Amino acid sequence: MMLRHIISVSLAMTACATLIPTKVNAATLTVTPGGIIPKNPGDSVEFTFTLNPEPTGLNILFLDSLQFSYDASELSFTGETTVPLSILVFETQTIASFTFKVTKPIKDGISDIFNAKAYYKLGGVPGETPFASAGDVVPVPEPLTMLGAGAALGYGALLKRKYSKNTES
Repeated sequence: MMLRHIISVSLAMTACATLIPTKVNAATLTVTPGGIIPKNPGDSVEFTFTLNPEPTGLNILFLDSLQFSYDASELSFTGETTVPLSILVFETQTIASFTFKVTKPIKDGISDIFNAKAYYKLGGVPGETPFASAGDVVPVPEPLTMLGAGAALGYGALLKRKYSKNTES
């Protein structure tokens, strides 16, 4: 008898909980590297942090702070990784940009900026964006290097063709 009451009460609570609308995230944070992609140690790269409030009526966010981590094996940074911001955000806008020095650009598949998150208040209720990250800044070969590699491959193909003709005779 008691079990029947527990089951009916739990089903009613589940039904009520699913009908209550909940707002999980009211904004999206995007991190993008800007400018020319660095290819040498000592070059600088600027990452831009853009906040996009979801268009659900009057989404006016009061942005409290921004927090991020970076790959210290590839980049060096002299600033703070937790930044207090006290700005109102009405529409998609750049909220911050930071310049990093490249120490060792390598293609390791690890995002150079990761765990970026913006903390805000929406109607007095605290919220936070989902984690954002930026791609891996990798060295780009110089055009002369690519031209030399192409020439070497072409010359190798010609030598192979010539060598195979000499062995057939």
